[in-house]
Amino acid sequence: MKQILVSGSTAYDIHMRSNRDISEVFNGENTDGITLSTTSDIYEKYNGGTWANISYNLWLLWENAILLSASGKDFYQNDLIKEKINLKYYHTSQILPTPTSIIIHDSSNTKMEFFYAGAMLEASDSKIEYVEETLWAAIVSANHIPTMLEHARKLQEKNIPLIIDPAQQTTQMSREELRVLLSYWNILIANHYELADISNISWYEEDELHDIFETVIITYGAQGSNIFHKWENFHIPAIEVEDADDTTGAWDAYRAWVLYGIIEGWNMKTSCQLGTLLASYCIYTPGSQNHHVSLGTLWEEMLTKFWVTIDFYSKRKY
Repeated sequence: MKQILVSGSTAYDIHMRSNRDISEVFNGENTDGITLSTTSDIYEKYNGGTWANISYNLWLLWENAILLSASGKDFYQNDLIKEKINLKYYHTSQILPTPTSIIIHDSSNTKMEFFYAGAMLEASDSKIEYVEETLWAAIVSANHIPTMLEHARKLQEKNIPLIIDPAQQTTQMSREELRVLLSYWNILIANHYELADISNISWYEEDELHDIFETVIITYGAQGSNIFHKWENFHIPAIEVEDADDTTGAWDAYRAWVLYGIIEGWNMKTSCQLGTLLASYCIYTPGSQNHHVSLGTLWEEMLTKFWVTIDFYSKRKY
């Protein structure tokens, strides 16, 4: 049976919330040598990282992914991940701790994030050439940059349909590294901030990116997403969510289900509508891997929100 490979980071996500507007802390003064201090009324720690979030969302559609990633000995894989995700090629560092993302929310819903790479620096020990299974498709997401380049190159050599999303690593890449990575892509998917970074660093104008890639997907948060696919251009509005709890992981949910729709052979618009739908479920709950949805509910929601019917129960012919 062919499977999906997910290459990306493993991390702990630590959320804290300040009861102040962060901009008020600066108060317009000279910030040279400033020390900031504020209190948090929450402390929440979740398993995260791009691979885990993407793999979890694929599992919601009964798709068991193969994982290439690295963490420290301190990382605890929950029972669902251990049971449903292929961890045969996963690397555990004996020296470095698990990568950690500290996310600070303020009273105005502004977020500030700090990231410690840790065991991600050993991600290259989780290698494509070790994978014995036959692959259907792959996604290479934010990770140790040399590892991202190596995994993308190896997958291209194997002619595996590939989505690459450097996400937060975009601004850490040199122009040469980013251009090499872009050359491996079948599909470009990014939020509008990341797209601006990709354009600025690579020196490709946005129109040039549309010409380079068969498909360019740009997300705008609550404003939805724009898709440029071959000769088609279309906009998919976001689904309005009341009492949204946490937007962390919504982007990974969107990417995972776009990938799923592509390998199912659905058209690009339907795939992105599905991604939009799952992203709305993700932000109902705190953390990136705590949302649940049944296939029956998905069928109903796709019909009522997008007037699209999908057969989630038929099996692909491999």
